[in-house]
Amino acid sequence: PEANNQVDLTGRFINHRLVNLEVNGVFSLVTDYITGQIIPPSEQKPATSGVLGVKRFYNADKAFFRGFEFVYGTPAYLKWYIQWIAACTRATVDEAVMHTMNPDGQITGTETVQNVALVEIPPFETTFIVGYKFMNGKLIPKVKARYVAHQEYVSKAFYEKPTPDFFVGSLSCSYFHN
Repeated sequence: PEANNQVDLTGRFINHRLVNLEVNGVFSLVTDYITGQIIPPSEQKPATSGVLGVKRFYNADKAFFRGFEFVYGTPAYLKWYIQWIAACTRATVDEAVMHTMNPDGQITGTETVQNVALVEIPPFETTFIVGYKFMNGKLIPKVKARYVAHQEYVSKAFYEKPTPDFFVGSLSCSYFHN
């Protein structure tokens, strides 16, 4: 089984008249990390038509995770409020096996890569929310903006490709009836 050894450091500053601020940092060392290795099409038995990426799971020696989260918010008594959240995580596995294959799926070589990025680690992300409380907080319109950065930190061992950044905006309105 995996064993997670983790340290979280959190700093909080709360001034009920001005600001609520929180910063969290995390470092995690996972031993016997369960991950997968892509099996080339030439080794898949039986071969199933249309299957994309068959994996063989194994325990890698160590995986390292590190990241942060930042949260800013205005005090609850204000009619106008702002919330800003930002987060980023990086993770590596100490060693992974990567196959090089020809277009027919035949293995042409094998390479052991060191300190490679783990698969499916999200990129930097930030969300900004602005709202106003009408009618003693019963009617609250909000504007929300979410930005996710371009992802270059990808896993070579899993043949991940970089992804573009994107932005999502939304408007909403909540009504609370007693």
